[in-house]
Amino acid sequence: MRQKMEPPDPIKNSWEQNSLILQTHGSILEDIHKVITLLTTAMEHPEKQLEDNTEQLEIDRAICASNILHQSDQTFRKLVSQAMKTAKDNKVPSCTLKQLAEELNKLKIFFLEDLRNRIIQQGQSHVPEKEVAEQITAQFDEEKDIVLQKIMKNYSENPAK
Repeated sequence: MRQKMEPPDPIKNSWEQNSLILQTHGSILEDIHKVITLLTTAMEHPEKQLEDNTEQLEIDRAICASNILHQSDQTFRKLVSQAMKTAKDNKVPSCTLKQLAEELNKLKIFFLEDLRNRIIQQGQSHVPEKEVAEQITAQFDEEKDIVLQKIMKNYSENPAK
């Protein structure tokens, strides 16, 4: 067990400042003293309550939800998840699934960047952002299907990979 878990490091990880290590072969009185000291310190220095900024969080969520880039990203993630599920359902091995995930993620990043650039340029165009997003989403979906079919075809032709 000791090889699998690292001891607390309060210098590296601030949340481990109130951690302690109890030795199973040491003195029980020493361990009890460590626990009491830790409890005393915790009671003398309680954690500060987080500010209740629920109202601001709701405003931020509403802004985010109405953002075309955010909506497109969520749509792309769903499409990628569906493609991964299709590949898994077709018993594609994990090494090939990893390759598929990497390719689809690169594709997603490319299309989101393309959408971002078109939205920036959209100020000079008369095409609404939503239409641009729908066009790019459709293009992403087509490219995703091409990548998925290519991977599935390669796997079915060479199942030993």
